[in-house]
Amino acid sequence: MKKVIFLAAIFAAPMAMACPDLAGNYSCVIDGQPKRTIVSQAELGGVMNYRIDQEDADSIELIADGMDHDASRWMDGLDQAVYNASCDGDARLMINANGIIMNEGQPMGKLQVLIAASRDGAGNLAQNVTGMITGDFGSFPVDEQNLVCARE
Repeated sequence: MKKVIFLAAIFAAPMAMACPDLAGNYSCVIDGQPKRTIVSQAELGGVMNYRIDQEDADSIELIADGMDHDASRWMDGLDQAVYNASCDGDARLMINANGIIMNEGQPMGKLQVLIAASRDGAGNLAQNVTGMITGDFGSFPVDEQNLVCARE
């Protein structure tokens, strides 16, 4: 029994450490306005947790465990909004989010978004956002966005 616990501890530690260090203070330009953004992270129970605090917005907490979590607080206008986050080694935080697009209380399609967050060579927070909208009207890609938040 002690060997099993010892082996679990050995294998659990590297898994928790295989996430990117994104913690820091950044300046992000959103809708043409600079927004101070603070990213903090902590390992809780062997799983990396990220918290994003931004001016004039609710905090976003992300659990990088590859499981589905409620995203309704930060995915406005969507019903049944969920996300799952995981780490691509220590290089990128991958966030897959989706939900039902509502129009006057009626579902009209589904939005699926993939966000890859990492640090660039200068220590800035780089995010690549892609997505797809699907419904009875067909499928349409969301315009790819690349956002770089300058490290303060």
